[in-house]
Amino acid sequence: MAVRTIPPVALIGASCRWMAASLQRAGIACFVADLFCDADLPNTCHYLKINGLHAAENIIPNSIPMIFGGGFETHPSLVSSLLRKHHLLNFNADQVAFVRSLTNLTNLIREIGIRTPFTTETFDQDRQRTYLIKCKNSTGGAHIRNFNSNTEIHADEYLQEHIAGTPFSASYLASKESCELLGVCQQFLGNHSWGCKKPFQFCGAIGPINLSHHVHSQLVRLGEAIHRTTNCRGLFGVDFVLNRNDIWIIEVNPRPTASMEILEKSLCNAPKSTIHQTTISLMQHHIQAFETAASKIPIYPINIAVWAKAILFHNKTQELRVCHRLASRLIRLARRGVISDVPRPGTTIANCEPICTVLANGQNPKSALQHLKIRLANIKNILANPR
Repeated sequence: MAVRTIPPVALIGASCRWMAASLQRAGIACFVADLFCDADLPNTCHYLKINGLHAAENIIPNSIPMIFGGGFETHPSLVSSLLRKHHLLNFNADQVAFVRSLTNLTNLIREIGIRTPFTTETFDQDRQRTYLIKCKNSTGGAHIRNFNSNTEIHADEYLQEHIAGTPFSASYLASKESCELLGVCQQFLGNHSWGCKKPFQFCGAIGPINLSHHVHSQLVRLGEAIHRTTNCRGLFGVDFVLNRNDIWIIEVNPRPTASMEILEKSLCNAPKSTIHQTTISLMQHHIQAFETAASKIPIYPINIAVWAKAILFHNKTQELRVCHRLASRLIRLARRGVISDVPRPGTTIANCEPICTVLANGQNPKSALQHLKIRLANIKNILANPR
């Protein structure tokens, strides 16, 4: 029986390194256009650094199928423009607009009996609530800030009730027939010890995390409702806050998310006795979800290793210039699986910008986090003594 060859695809987004690595694992060639063009991108892919997401619109040949990553969900008009030129393997413009609509998403979530924070664009705020100010055109939490009576609010911003609790991300894969919950990761936000100075900015994740049956069933119901309402396909994520045993849905990310790398690593390193496939590529399953006969992805077993990732930010006023010696040391660590998202030689990194991502695993969340802290200390030492 002939093996079907998947044609090359283009990846565009803020950072596409993990998606490119996932495709390489499945033997799928790709073209990458993102803001970083990391040195540890697979050597089988072509790449181009772009200054903004709109620049990607005219640099990729129309014949290449395209997958967008982080950032595009805030620009439905750009998604519409891409659809006119490319075969887009993502939510279409209407589906993106629906899940990013404050009104539509709130109504959908409440119809199935799940909680979501009070959100308003009119700013006649309830004084009994505490609020966050969020930007409609931003992702990753970098522009989220606390609201008070003296805070200036811009036209592209809105208020969302601040829900106390632990932030998580649920990962889904939707095909024509169904929507499957792949797993859940806890998110790390605004960790100062990693150089992150913005309190709600995404700076890492750990997972898979096993939550209660009650929470699991709510997340399954949510995924099915999104799929049923939008007819979406492919990978997508849902950010939520766990408060006691109740979940509060924060937003839907209609594309592959950064936390999915953690789930993929856990699947790839699972015992062979628990998973028939030894090489798992979530991006391959994402592509196949747009085909008539999409293959099912194995659900992760309970006893697989937990993985953690931490984004390390530059936290000094003076810029960090990545010399060849430092870049070489970081690349060697990336080949050992210690870090990823490695800057290229000559890169200048300003205060509050990401340097690299540190990776670690363990048999449970506690041991994975301990391992991560050790590796973070080692990488900080290397950065402090680059020569």
